Amino acid sequence: FDISLPARQKCDTPPSLVNGYILNPKDSYFVGDKVEYTCTPGFYLLPNSIIECTASQTWSASPGLCAVSLCRLPSLAEDVIVTPLHEAYHLGEVVTLSCPEGQELEGEQTSSCDSSLHFSPDPTQIRCTQVQTAKKPITPAVQCQIWEKLSRGRCVCKLPNECRTSLELCAAAPNGKFVPMTVCKMHAMKCIGSQLQISEYNNCMWPQRNTTGCHNCHMWEDCDAQRNECGCKDSANCSNAGTNVCVRVGEDGTAVPQTMSECEAGLRRCKGEKVSVINILPCGS
Repeated sequence: FDISLPARQKCDTPPSLVNGYILNPKDSYFVGDKVEYTCTPGFYLLPNSIIECTASQTWSASPGLCAVSLCRLPSLAEDVIVTPLHEAYHLGEVVTLSCPEGQELEGEQTSSCDSSLHFSPDPTQIRCTQVQTAKKPITPAVQCQIWEKLSRGRCVCKLPNECRTSLELCAAAPNGKFVPMTVCKMHAMKCIGSQLQISEYNNCMWPQRNTTGCHNCHMWEDCDAQRNECGCKDSANCSNAGTNVCVRVGEDGTAVPQTMSECEAGLRRCKGEKVSVINILPCGS
C-alpha cells in the first residue's frame, strides 16, 4: 500500500512590492511560512512588513506600500540660512536655521522632517530681523532630552520615527508581542504614555540591515570609503554619544550591570560582544 506523505500545502508566490523587495526569499512558501518586506533606500513601508501563508493557502494581507520618505525644504524668508542645505532630507533629519551677522532669528532654531513628509515646526514662519540697540534680556536656551523636541519654547515628546540613530533593544508590549526598538524610541513611547518593558534582545525578529551606501551609519560606525559601507569605529569617539544607559556585558547573566553611553555600548556590540540593555536610564536611576 502507498505510505507516501501527502504534499504540503503551499501558497502562490508572494505579491510583489513596488519600490521594495522580500527579505530572504525562498522558492516555495508553505502554510505557516512568513514573508518580510522592506523598501529600497529613500522609501518607508506602510503599514505591513510581514505577511503569512494561511491555512486557506492565501496570503494574510497585502504587503503594504513603499512611500517616499523624503522631505523637500519649502521657500524660506529672505536671509534665513539653512544648515545643512540639501535638495531633499530623510525622515527625522534636522536642519538648523540661522541669520547673517547683525540680524536675529524670530522663531525656532531647528526644524525636522516628520512623518507627514513636511518640516516641523514650519520653517516658512521663521524671520530674520535687524538687531535692536536695546536688546531684550537673554533667556537661557531650553535644553530638551534626546527623545524630546522644542516646540514653541518648550520641550514636547517626539514621535518614535523622529528619533535618529540610537542603540537597539527588544521591547515587550502589554499584549505580549515583542517589538524591535531603540533607546530613543522607547523613551519617546514612554513619554507619550506607552507601557513597554525591556526584553531579551533575541526575542525580537531583527530585519537584515543594509549597511551599503553609508546612508544610515550608526553613531558608533564610520563609513568605509573603499567598501562604501558602514563599519565599526576604532574607538567610541562619537560627536553624539546618545544617552547613558544601564547594560550588562557578556554571556554571564549575573555580571554586574554598568552605565555607559549608547555609543560605547553600540561599539562593543558592533565588535561582537553581547551587550544587553537592562534600563534605558543609567544604572541606579
